[in-house]
Amino acid sequence: MTAPKYLLLGDTHGQLDPVIEAVAMTLDNGVKTLVQLGDWGFCWPSGGKVNALRSLLEANRVTMYFLDGNHDWHPEINRRWFDGQFQDHDVLRFMRRGTSPFPGVVALGGAASIDKRHRRPGHSWWPDELITIDQVASPTLAAREHTTTPCDVLLTHDAPVLPPGLPPFPGASKADYAYCEGNREMIRAAMRCKPRRCFHGHYHMRYESRYEDTIVIGLAADGTKGSMLLVDEHWDPVKP
Repeated sequence: MTAPKYLLLGDTHGQLDPVIEAVAMTLDNGVKTLVQLGDWGFCWPSGGKVNALRSLLEANRVTMYFLDGNHDWHPEINRRWFDGQFQDHDVLRFMRRGTSPFPGVVALGGAASIDKRHRRPGHSWWPDELITIDQVASPTLAAREHTTTPCDVLLTHDAPVLPPGLPPFPGASKADYAYCEGNREMIRAAMRCKPRRCFHGHYHMRYESRYEDTIVIGLAADGTKGSMLLVDEHWDPVKP
């Protein structure tokens, strides 16, 4: 059995307990890198827990890479971790859309909130949640499309299609579903780089399926069963 190198973590929504459990799993398995798949939530207008999270990671010498999901404060995340404040030694590292945080890996956070009409713009919802055409057409993804530097893995918050067996969202309208489908279309466009695997969060359920030639693996959320997954240096799942 190959040794694990990364621990993938589903939605955390600003809760420390799931990260505490994940850090314990990293230490038990000799892993130093957490990869969180969006709806991170530690940076939020009503008060976040970034400092407590950073202290936890620093104390255990674990680095967390994270995506932005739909329920994240996108303008502030970009300001803190992209607009000049990012430090190479920081234990918190934002995986900006269309970038390559690891060799052969492309990050593409973002998703559509099916509960958008129940959220308050600028306080619990931001239009930045949606993936844009420019992000899908980023030089990083374009290069992989032409196989100059192949994309082995796509890290996303959303999925290319709805997970099999996903129950209906209570009270959601056809317009709500159409809004969300537009973002999944962006994920499908990004799949032109033909990744071997796609890992994502967002739907709060652990499953594995296939989209064309890509194995798609969704993680559960908030520290529940199926919210963590160890993978090796090739991003193949490893049993603990």
